[in-house]
Amino acid sequence: MSTIWSGLGDLGSGAKYLKLAEGIRQIIANGTLEAHQKLPAVRELAYQINVTPGTVARAYRMLIEDGVLEAGVGRGTFVRDKKKQKPLLPPDIIRLNGPYLPDLGQGELIRDGFRDFAENGSDDGVMAYPHRTGSLHLRQVFCRFIGNTPIGAFDEEDVVITHGGQHAITACLQLLLGKTDRYVAVDAVSYPGFWEACEINRVMAVAVPWDEEGPRVDDFERIVVEMGVRIFLTSSEINNPTLRSTTRERRFALARVARKYNVNVIDDDCYRVAPAEAELYRALLPETGWYINSLSKNITPSLRIGCVVAPKPRAGEFSRVVLMGTFGVSAALKHVAQYVLNHPRIEAIMTATAEEVDRYIKCALNHLGAVSVRYRPGVPLIWICLPAPWKSAEFARVAEKQ
Repeated sequence: MSTIWSGLGDLGSGAKYLKLAEGIRQIIANGTLEAHQKLPAVRELAYQINVTPGTVARAYRMLIEDGVLEAGVGRGTFVRDKKKQKPLLPPDIIRLNGPYLPDLGQGELIRDGFRDFAENGSDDGVMAYPHRTGSLHLRQVFCRFIGNTPIGAFDEEDVVITHGGQHAITACLQLLLGKTDRYVAVDAVSYPGFWEACEINRVMAVAVPWDEEGPRVDDFERIVVEMGVRIFLTSSEINNPTLRSTTRERRFALARVARKYNVNVIDDDCYRVAPAEAELYRALLPETGWYINSLSKNITPSLRIGCVVAPKPRAGEFSRVVLMGTFGVSAALKHVAQYVLNHPRIEAIMTATAEEVDRYIKCALNHLGAVSVRYRPGVPLIWICLPAPWKSAEFARVAEKQ
């Protein structure tokens, strides 16, 4: 057996073609196999490492689809030259139709995760309705994914899996709104999903003005008192779209008002990629602070996987709202999310994704040099401060023509 392939001889149990593909990928990554180098024929490699030809063929096919290998008719299978791969986006092109999240390997992991579910998913996961106990392992993985975020003490029992961050916001309102509630406070310039969630739940969103430190405390208290507001939707770490953060001192001041009037604060943390700047509201308000995160801005928006870390006494009732509203997240999506988040390559992929987003942002800044722009490293959006009399829709139309 060639020494190149000797490490692939023991693929263990489970989907062997996935493990073989990952092993070949590692051999290429460490330089043992170089661009244009030919791989053994399917039957030859199968014989060398004692697997079926079908296993090798599936591994080769997956790596060809992912652009790692290339096949020539009658010539064999070769390591693909990375220079041949199309760039993620041309270096002088920017898009104005939404956040840009490049595929730097997470697409491959997602496809692998679905294959793994198809081969190893339980009959219960394929045929039964989703249930909370079936999400235990993914909730544990999310605890690691959230990591050292300062949201107070929590464990997997406080985590509820949702269909992404937007579903998490809507479900929180479904739980917290009472029959007499008519208003919800939101950041004055904020993610449109806040306003949409209020409209869906038939309440009016009331804007809380910001200054340089965050939501204004006096305006927040006035709105709470005069309008009977019991819920505040905010993003303390990275406001979408202004990219501002609420300072630590302002968070504490707002939390004192929320505590005084028993206001639930729902903190959307879906855009942050760097360490948190200060405690989030769940840490400051253990009984009324809600924390939301998702995979949408640092891995993929396609899976529609997010989570809510509820206040200690409330995860059970919130879980019931999610289950009765959508019958829960499917076993297939939970399996794939768990597969991706547990994969040894995911940390490197997330780092590379943030770096590519930074490259994209620099491209945008070069185009928009004469316009005031706010941005944050690794965050896939920019805030363009348009001079009068420009409006955003008109600016986008003109920019796209150019």
